[in-house]
Amino acid sequence: MNAQIDYSDEMPTAPNNPEGALFQSWLKRMDWDRHGGVAKAAEALGKSPMQISRYRDGANLPKDTLLAMSALDEDLKPWGERVSIFEVKLSLSRQKRGTKKK
Repeated sequence: MNAQIDYSDEMPTAPNNPEGALFQSWLKRMDWDRHGGVAKAAEALGKSPMQISRYRDGANLPKDTLLAMSALDEDLKPWGERVSIFEVKLSLSRQKRGTKKK
């Protein structure tokens, strides 16, 4: 899926700060722009609440954070939760034997 998220219907609160406006828009989209939202966003993104506040204030958003934001918006599970342990073991055993998945 290469669909882009359209934030144009949401008014950014920091027009001179595109990074902060983007992050604030995402927080609002996730319904994390209210009391307790920073803690929820921090837990979901694996960041500290202080770092979430920095992003909200306009700090540079690294690519891994942007990707995590997109994944959360799409309700994707972390990779280890999406692939069963059986599939991982099978893949590793195929690698050892030099066979590929069909």
